[in-house]
Amino acid sequence: MSTTILLLVLITTFFQVLHCFEEIGMDAYELVPKPGNKRGYYLRAASVLVGLNFLIAFMLLFDIKLAYYLAFYTVAISVGNAIIHIYGYIKAKSYRATLGAGVFSGIPLGLSGIVLFLYLIRALV
Repeated sequence: MSTTILLLVLITTFFQVLHCFEEIGMDAYELVPKPGNKRGYYLRAASVLVGLNFLIAFMLLFDIKLAYYLAFYTVAISVGNAIIHIYGYIKAKSYRATLGAGVFSGIPLGLSGIVLFLYLIRALV
């Protein structure tokens, strides 16, 4: 079971990286309220959010039980991103420099997060 969950974490992480590229391409970093280098701030934040998934994957690789609980972080980030961007796209009717940026990659990202959630529940029950 841990191999499947490890694979799902890596697939979800892959979709998160694609999601970051889509957000960058659609100027989503313009939403950052911080003055100055908005793209640099966005890239640092996104790197930490995605990088934590690799720590979880590493822990799963060595079958550390805590990783199963930490993997819910991956679920929360992926499903949360999907919901926020779908809502933002519906509200703004646009995806350039709005909350809708990332809607295209957000859908498979959210779906992979839901599948990961189901496997985590099955593994922990």
